[in-house]
Amino acid sequence: MLQVLRSVNRTAYLAACAAACVLFAPPSAWAGYGVAPVLTATAGDGEVDLSWTEWAPPADNDFTNGTIGYSWRMKVEGEVEWSDAISVSGTSTTVDDLENGTTYVFQVRGYERSWFIDRWVLRVSDLSEEVTATPTASDESDTSSSQGN
Repeated sequence: MLQVLRSVNRTAYLAACAAACVLFAPPSAWAGYGVAPVLTATAGDGEVDLSWTEWAPPADNDFTNGTIGYSWRMKVEGEVEWSDAISVSGTSTTVDDLENGTTYVFQVRGYERSWFIDRWVLRVSDLSEEVTATPTASDESDTSSSQGN
């Protein structure tokens, strides 16, 4: 009985380690699962509306149909540091509480969480091209879009 418990615990431990390796792999290891979404940013008064094309991972019979989601990130133009990625379930979102007159840079990527044999696997798209938008209090809006890789 003890040997069975050790085997089950070892299997659970190995599965958890494998999942962590996939989920926390560096972004450079994530590339290659389909074309990046095409991102569009439209500036408003203290906000930017982001929208992007739907992402579909390449068909793979080894994976079940997973849950598709998206994550976006931003930074102030000219700065190096990006914000933490924010996950959303649809193909659009509004970023508010932004400073008018400041140019922001945005990117988005799609992801799919799928079941593979005996563990969850995360597949992600390439990052979209960078898109900029500058919120303004006037009626003028700044719109920019990009093509995926």
